[in-house]
Amino acid sequence: MRLVSLTLTCALAAACGDNDNHHHPMADAGGGDDPDGGGEDPDGGPEADVYQFDSRFVDGESSVAYSGQALRQVLINDLSSYISALDTLPPEDFPADVEAALLLYYEFDAAVAGELAVRISTDPATLQATYGEIGSANLVGKIAGNDPTGQHKEWDQPGVFVGWSPGQAGSPDELVRFYISEIDRLADDFAAGNAPDDPNGQQIQSASIDADGRNYRQLLQKFLFGAVAFSQATDDYLDDADADHGINVDNEAPSGDGSAHSALEHHWDEGFGYFGAARDYLAYADEEIAGRGGRDDWQRYHDTSGDGAIDLAAEYNYSLAGYAAQRDLGSSPEAPTDFTGEIFGGLLAGRRLIAEAGGNLSDEQMTQLKAYRDQAVLGWEKVLAANVIHYINETLRDMATFGANEYSFSSHASHWSEAKGFALGLQFNPRKQISDAQFEELHDLLGVAPVLPGAPQVQIDNYRDGLLEARGILAEAYGFDPANVGDENGENGW
Repeated sequence: MRLVSLTLTCALAAACGDNDNHHHPMADAGGGDDPDGGGEDPDGGPEADVYQFDSRFVDGESSVAYSGQALRQVLINDLSSYISALDTLPPEDFPADVEAALLLYYEFDAAVAGELAVRISTDPATLQATYGEIGSANLVGKIAGNDPTGQHKEWDQPGVFVGWSPGQAGSPDELVRFYISEIDRLADDFAAGNAPDDPNGQQIQSASIDADGRNYRQLLQKFLFGAVAFSQATDDYLDDADADHGINVDNEAPSGDGSAHSALEHHWDEGFGYFGAARDYLAYADEEIAGRGGRDDWQRYHDTSGDGAIDLAAEYNYSLAGYAAQRDLGSSPEAPTDFTGEIFGGLLAGRRLIAEAGGNLSDEQMTQLKAYRDQAVLGWEKVLAANVIHYINETLRDMATFGANEYSFSSHASHWSEAKGFALGLQFNPRKQISDAQFEELHDLLGVAPVLPGAPQVQIDNYRDGLLEARGILAEAYGFDPANVGDENGENGW
């Protein structure tokens, strides 16, 4: 990771970082004793690169708060983890109603499930042992179309939501419920020993993969990254389309009685929380964020505060923050990307600008804030698009093994579903780089299921060509270098 040079002037040296070297741990990786501390470092040292800001209103308290976003990150993670665990669950231990068990995460009610233990496991253990210790938010209330404020499209209206069969789902909420109902159906058959066969005639060894090659766990998780987290960050908390909404809110006074933050500070923090990065993200190497190497005690999380626990609202890198690092690691030396630096750098610089303004922003400061927002949001959207390219490439390589012993149906289903799930999320950014026409064509080409072995060769060839065309649409829309896009075989790219 490196913080890229901004096209705008970096007014704050602490936000600009190191533009010459790939992301590396800071000299003092701990970043101070308190992840909620002030972050005031006049020498521009390690603490200047940490997302931490003192309150202007309450002495000794942090102004950073995004418990709802942290809980939603955990709920998405744990929903996927729960589905995955069904694959190895003995039939006698299967829940009587899988659909209800999954809806518990989606429609989370702290009064009912707040005492349930989080499924995330860390060493040392998580600071918050139960969901209720994190917050009381849910996913259903914030999915695109269900949040009535500030959305740039009416996602529950006919023909607005694009990318899936309208007869199965006409809105983001309906698509989540469709995916969950399909998992429920498949899981019941799986528990009864009646799972369908794959194209090789072998019984499918997963409770969430159907015979058509759709992995509903992957589809659901990746779709929630877009329809909840990306949508809320870009179309709500970091948006500026409506008065008294998003970043057009007060920065002069506390947001409520006894509050430690202004409304603007809080909105920006909530956007940051939806990205899901640890507050000392820049202290990690990309390998560590991705959990693929580096220091043993920095694999996706680290006890930065030294309190013997992992704070799920400050010290954990969730999936999307991890995917940014994965794509940076997988970029070509000829065309290295720095999504991690672009996103975190924009979010950090914007928050520092808000804090140092000390009140409502001038027109010039607001212009600067929007530029930081645009940098972070564009980097975030590029990560989604780069993930689609990565999983299209994986799918192309899967298709190259049709008829061979090395072909894996489960891998093929997973790769296609991840490509499709990430691609669905691109529509939720009101400032999206991909046009509506390109987006619709992308999903026409991806379809709603992969082409599997046993299909007529002409169908296989046509779908393979379609995947290459879909990949090209993304490369054009986002200006990706050919060295990262890959060749016709899905090799030599992300």
